[in-house]
Amino acid sequence: MGVPSNWGTLSNIMLNFRRNPPVRNPLARRQQWRLLSLIMAMGLVVLVISEARDPANYAWLVTLCGGESAPAGAPIAAEASERIEGDPADEEAAAGRYHPGVKPELLRSISDNTIFGNEEKDAWFHLLDILKRTDEATLARRSTGRATYAQLDKQSSAYRGELVTVLGTIRRARRISKIPENDVGIDHYYQLWLFTADNPTLPMVVYCLYLPEGFPIGKEVEAEATIHGFYFKRWLTNAQTPPLERPMMLARTVHWQEPRPAKVNTMPVNSDTMLPVLGVAIGLALCVVVFVYLKTRSTKPGESEPPDFDAIRLAVVSDVEPPSDAIDADAANE
Repeated sequence: MGVPSNWGTLSNIMLNFRRNPPVRNPLARRQQWRLLSLIMAMGLVVLVISEARDPANYAWLVTLCGGESAPAGAPIAAEASERIEGDPADEEAAAGRYHPGVKPELLRSISDNTIFGNEEKDAWFHLLDILKRTDEATLARRSTGRATYAQLDKQSSAYRGELVTVLGTIRRARRISKIPENDVGIDHYYQLWLFTADNPTLPMVVYCLYLPEGFPIGKEVEAEATIHGFYFKRWLTNAQTPPLERPMMLARTVHWQEPRPAKVNTMPVNSDTMLPVLGVAIGLALCVVVFVYLKTRSTKPGESEPPDFDAIRLAVVSDVEPPSDAIDADAANE
């Protein structure tokens, strides 16, 4: 008995038991989480790109490399040259580097690494009186140049009484009304904690007579500023434990520009154009919803209909059993 002629068709039927490739359901929770992760990753990339455009974010790199970064928009005075303590040698040269009116003999009563002493009172109000009687433009013009935190801290006596310029960020400001009696008409001043651009981790202390209108007061201040004033001493402050030495200077005021609120670009709304655009957007959204529904309403993976084994069995029997005329021929031959 030979192989049935339609045995290939039977084999195809028997081998067609494989499951169809699984179709991913975009509405499944796993797929939704995957899509959400991709959107969050794209948002993170956009955020990093926007922050990378701000030069202020690279200030730490400049400081790490030993450079100095100035606050954005702050005017930079000429660099102050390094001083050697004890220079100049004579009184005439010493008087030449002071602002007109400063009495060098009063500066000798000032001592570094100490708190305020009564012997320093005359020098203190002498410098404040000069600041009070001199306009800010003159102070800026007669400044000997920009001084860094390290210069003032390491060469305190060389800079004492000199009119210098410092740049940085003010992070604390408070008004002091309880001050010693004086004959120059000063009844209050302000204490500022300034973190200079060259040393953003250690503050120096500035006492100034006036603050610009709108300047913030408190312990949570963030104000980029330029200050022209007299360097006074390396002050031992007891505001911290243990007490630490901080460079301290006197100033008339601070140069500060109040941050402007960010402008919001708003476009006028035209109802004649908004309604058609809104209608088109809703139509497209409905088309997407219908498309997704039609693609996902089919049977899910693992829920396909089982094969009809009865139909397969009948097909196998009909293909294998020989026809009746062949049986009659075999009987006659016997």
